[in-house]
Amino acid sequence: MAAEIITAIIGAIATILSALVTRFVLRKYFPERSILPTKRKEREAGGEEYSNLAGDWEQYHLTRDTSISLAPFWAHHKEHLDIYEGQYVEGFSKSVDHPAGLEYRIKGQIRQGKMILTLDCVSDPTEFATHAYPNLLNRKLLVGNWTGFDFQKRPVTGALISSREQRTAGDLNEILKTSEGWSYIPGDAHPLEAELLK
Repeated sequence: MAAEIITAIIGAIATILSALVTRFVLRKYFPERSILPTKRKEREAGGEEYSNLAGDWEQYHLTRDTSISLAPFWAHHKEHLDIYEGQYVEGFSKSVDHPAGLEYRIKGQIRQGKMILTLDCVSDPTEFATHAYPNLLNRKLLVGNWTGFDFQKRPVTGALISSREQRTAGDLNEILKTSEGWSYIPGDAHPLEAELLK
């Protein structure tokens, strides 16, 4: 019991530190993108190197709602990304299964084959998240990590999968088990079997 509490406290501290470090890194190394404009800049869409990432995505991320269950589940969003100048990312995300139907504005950048996105909630300014994708070679499937807040507004970090097509919970669990794009500490100490939110 004490070990579980200590593990939970360490996990919460690590999540908070991760979120703070991510925000610091984005502000320090991507200062031109740290403040979201209220109106989209008029630029021509395109970008040679990463244009394959533009378009519509089905995004799933592991989260939890302890008012329902302690087990993690896959939350589902529909996203649209535009790539500018080969490295800047703008877009939007809409929750499919959240009771409030939250909508997010997406800003980010691609550097050295990795994409980092910041999602700011349009309807709830206290709600935001960051997404990190370490491998952008697959045109139909991206696996990464997200940091944000669970349904009880507690910091959380979890797996993130974006696909060009809708997926089942079984598909997502299998992708995660066989993926090299996602890791967490303490590694394989926690078996993973998650369901879609219903």
